[in-house]
Amino acid sequence: MKKTLLAAALLLGGLVSVTAQVISSDLTKGYALGDTLEHHVYLDKKAPAVLNDWSGAFDSKGNELPSPVILAPVLYPNYPEQGNAIRIGWDKGIKGSRFSCYTITEEGKMKKGVYYLAAVVNFDKVENTSESEVIGLTPNATGGGGKYRIMVRRDENDKKTMYFGCSLGKVVAMAEQPYAVGQTYLVVLKVDFAAGNVSLFVNPDLGSAEPAALCTALPDEENSTKWPLRAISLRNRNAYTGAVGGIRLTQSWDALKK
Repeated sequence: MKKTLLAAALLLGGLVSVTAQVISSDLTKGYALGDTLEHHVYLDKKAPAVLNDWSGAFDSKGNELPSPVILAPVLYPNYPEQGNAIRIGWDKGIKGSRFSCYTITEEGKMKKGVYYLAAVVNFDKVENTSESEVIGLTPNATGGGGKYRIMVRRDENDKKTMYFGCSLGKVVAMAEQPYAVGQTYLVVLKVDFAAGNVSLFVNPDLGSAEPAALCTALPDEENSTKWPLRAISLRNRNAYTGAVGGIRLTQSWDALKK
């Protein structure tokens, strides 16, 4: 009996530990198909943060472009996030970009250890042959461009082929592996404050230990892991169209699985 209780306690302790390492998940809970993503817009860079919710990021020039809307889920096998997705990109004829942000904290304490930002993406098309930010992590509680980002670009000669990458500030590293436009991918961004770099995984086997990264953005004199994490940043622009869902932020690889 004592052994059974001990085993149960150890199992429960392990589950609690992994759960504690999940910082943000199920980010479209409560949304219906067609709903507007943003519940609020930051009109001042120093405005009080609206925590654990989607907002339009502060834009010093103002921004009349629309909020993203909610789509049906995009799913990846054995990945626990099952909620609705977010439409990214603009209809033909709309130009410019808009940042949406999911604010996690106003404090600057998230600047040690390791963080993983995962998302499931499916692009209908990718227009730019230069690197374009899709989703990332920003030090600004009121949103804006990320300092640690997942990037995508189209192949110069083939509109149906694309490449993923990551960035550390202005330092961009793109993977050499090509991927087909129109397929669903799990992309994971790793921000390693201890090592001082940012790396990327695409379609990792979540049943195994953390694999080698596809690419790694290394620091230089101006770009490093000096910026704390305060919000998840999602960019809408005419460089691509598609869906992003299954967004999860954790402090361990194992917490991506549970």
